[in-house]
Amino acid sequence: MRDDLSKAALGVLLLLTIAKGIIYVLITPPWQTPDEPSHFGYVRFVIENGCLPAFERIPVSEEILASMSRHDFWKLRYHALEPASLDEKTEFRIASRHPPLYYILGTLLLIPLKGRDIIWQLYVLRVSSVLMGALTVLVAFRTTRMLFPGDPILPLTISSFIAFLPMHSFISASVNNDNLAELLSAVIIYLLIRVLRDGISPVSALGITILLGAGYFTKRSTFFTMPLVLITIPVYLRARAYYIKESWLNTPCRLRGLASKARTIAMLTRDGGKLLKVCSLMVSIAFICGTLWILHTVQREGPRHSGAPQAQTPLAQQLYLPLVAKQHGRLPPAWLEITLSPILKLARVSPEDIERALSGDHDPSAIRSYALFGLLTFASFWANFGWMNIPLDPIWYAVLAVISLIAFLGLALRILRDTRRSGQRIIFGERWQKGAFLILLLASLLIFAQTFGLMVIQNIPQQGRYLFPAIVPLSTLFILGLREFMPSSCRPRLLLISVLSLFLFDALCLTQYVLPYFYG
Repeated sequence: MRDDLSKAALGVLLLLTIAKGIIYVLITPPWQTPDEPSHFGYVRFVIENGCLPAFERIPVSEEILASMSRHDFWKLRYHALEPASLDEKTEFRIASRHPPLYYILGTLLLIPLKGRDIIWQLYVLRVSSVLMGALTVLVAFRTTRMLFPGDPILPLTISSFIAFLPMHSFISASVNNDNLAELLSAVIIYLLIRVLRDGISPVSALGITILLGAGYFTKRSTFFTMPLVLITIPVYLRARAYYIKESWLNTPCRLRGLASKARTIAMLTRDGGKLLKVCSLMVSIAFICGTLWILHTVQREGPRHSGAPQAQTPLAQQLYLPLVAKQHGRLPPAWLEITLSPILKLARVSPEDIERALSGDHDPSAIRSYALFGLLTFASFWANFGWMNIPLDPIWYAVLAVISLIAFLGLALRILRDTRRSGQRIIFGERWQKGAFLILLLASLLIFAQTFGLMVIQNIPQQGRYLFPAIVPLSTLFILGLREFMPSSCRPRLLLISVLSLFLFDALCLTQYVLPYFYG
């Protein structure tokens, strides 16, 4: 009975998510979401040319620029008149430096609609993003249901937090590769937790590795999943060792102890061989993905230019020195440059950016800038619509900051309390659940380190949507933190009230900020 109610509630939530997303699709004017002309322009380029664009600054097509003019893009985006010349409009470039997977999928979706109106095609891609957002909500529910099998309310609450987070609603209704990156990362985290519960197998390892490669070919914001997978391996081994130890200690007699010992040795041998096969499979697929990316980069960059070699920056030389012999006056070999160049380009980081970040020359004004950048990331995680030009009133951000602080303190209190309990680190009942909680915590820390690390290196603000690939861990920890301050007797009701409050907040953002800005 409880399972039926839970499935029915999930069905209603998914329908609400899709319906709400379509409302955002229809209400938001064309091209008024972050970088939408660039992302859509990439798809149109592939459709029209039958190939991927080179790593160059390629302007969006005149057809897209004309559509932007018809829909008052410059008036809504900049509160300014439309530029008089085409040269001033071509500041908008297609997202040619982004990995291609999202755009290939968009191309496959639009090929049957090639002759249709450009706005019709735009809305089709927006609806596909809505479906990706709904799938993320579904994965979040499955993940948290696996973690909390005895609590039907908590998974629904966490999934609802993702579904009704205002900025997530807005981005999920736009043409943006963030939506695919978020979905892939959520599935990877789900599979990692499932491995901790059920054990690793070649099939699960193959799925995780393929998803890692897909994320690598989607957006750099998925990069945090790579160290997360590497960290999961020792967590998994520790959980298995604990299981074996418990089985050994619970043996009541010597005869059964010998049998347990034999079983333990067999289990260690089997798990060790399985893990070796799995790791070999993951390394092989990772090597194939890396090789494909290098070949793809070489093909898009074209032949290397002849002539005098360009001077290398000091840091660029430092990057190459550990791998090649120091030879005065010689550049690094071509294969090494080809290998490292795609990595830096994919992250959109230059050697000069890294050199400046590591120099330590950060004056007080730079620190103040980083603080402002952090505030922008916080605001745009919750609600800052359009091209980050439709913020809420400051009082709302103050309220959200207080709620976030309460959630953080509640989570810290829970961890501290359970750490002190009987000298053991107990957060969940089962050992694999403790490992799963550690994975969620590490995923959150890694996405923050990745986002704010790029902020320091590139010296530009990072939008809150760059945190969305870890939306499942972040929302889970957020709800657990708030739950800690709720009385046990009325937690289910308070959690449902929280869901209703967030739904109303999402509706308020839509009706009081998005609609008045575009149509008021």
